[in-house]
Amino acid sequence: MICKGGFYARSFEKIDMKKTTLLTTIAALLLLAASCGQRQITPQPLPFDEIPGEAGYMGNIVEAYKYTDKTGENIVLLTETEVRDVTINPNNPVLYKGLYAFRFLKKDDRWEEVWRVYHYQDDCSHYPVAEFIKGAFTLTDLNIDSEAEVWMAYKASCKGGIDPDWLYVTMETGNRQYNVYGVCRLKFPDGSSMGGEYNFDDNFMDVNTPRIYRDYASKMWDKHVECGSSGGANRANTMPAAQPVVVEPMMTLTTNNNVISLGLQGTGTATIDWKDGSENETAEISEYTGFMREYPDTELRTMTISGKHITEFGCIWAGITELDVSKVTTLTTLSLKVNQLTSLDLSKNTVLAYIDIKANQFTASALNDLFGTLHGNGGTINIAYNPGTDDCDKSIAEAKGWTVEVVEPEEDNE
Repeated sequence: MICKGGFYARSFEKIDMKKTTLLTTIAALLLLAASCGQRQITPQPLPFDEIPGEAGYMGNIVEAYKYTDKTGENIVLLTETEVRDVTINPNNPVLYKGLYAFRFLKKDDRWEEVWRVYHYQDDCSHYPVAEFIKGAFTLTDLNIDSEAEVWMAYKASCKGGIDPDWLYVTMETGNRQYNVYGVCRLKFPDGSSMGGEYNFDDNFMDVNTPRIYRDYASKMWDKHVECGSSGGANRANTMPAAQPVVVEPMMTLTTNNNVISLGLQGTGTATIDWKDGSENETAEISEYTGFMREYPDTELRTMTISGKHITEFGCIWAGITELDVSKVTTLTTLSLKVNQLTSLDLSKNTVLAYIDIKANQFTASALNDLFGTLHGNGGTINIAYNPGTDDCDKSIAEAKGWTVEVVEPEEDNE
């Protein structure tokens, strides 16, 4: 009897009954049963017309899947953009193409984005290629924790020669990403070949990463390495940098206001999915940058904001009822006055220095819980004009070096 659902197939015939105690044999059989039971997380194709409306994405869908693991019901969408001409100087034509993968998790009858990965093939003077390898998407549970590891592969290049395309194999699990990158293998009529080399990124090589991840990645690479060529003579003849696909930290906020204004500052760009069916909005945020969106109704929406390095986030008078900034660990300033928040977890935000939650709906108990999540390096938090401002235990925050301000809005000059 062989368990064929996982990466490794184990058989009962490998157990030497003459040299193994009964207890050891039973333990081995139980481990085998667990392996067979937990490694089979099977993706089901999702018809495009059944994709939930709140599952916002960019590009054109090329593959869609649904699956269930210990986290709940999940959807993964693979999308590709059209080729875009982003030329500024006519003497230097520049073409662009991108691809994305989005994972959504069902929570309270809503689909919330968990992560997105993307690759931009830009700065191409010839036709850019960025496309998923058909048949490469798969799910595993190699570490037997009942949470799926999501695997995909894609190739990218700029056409213009016979050089092999770059090939990328990427895996996402537990909000951590692993990448294998190298070049496709080309075979020539005389039997010779070129390409096929690959490297593991730092996450794959981490001492705490299970060896079985690298073993599976190698097998997946071998399966898809002969992925052809789209040219690429204008591409540098060097290996790409590690982790070419980026998982951007993302925050979510829920509101039913029909007008939303917010501000962001940090480094690089930030992208906002307004959840109204429009194209995602992306902008540089090296200086404090304001954004605004008007909606035709007061429908409850959970929008997402992502960026590599967001340090300041402000959103006031927006009717926010829920906010999750746990993944944006670079935040130093958080301004949320005059909203409808009743709770906030800042336990992951260890560099915050200033927090303004004036005129929300925090009870004394909720404020105490919030104080408990603050880091121990000190800062300033303004809690004025909340239901629990007078009765909360400010010493919880003060013991961590925080200054608790209770300035009323009319006294506040901001």
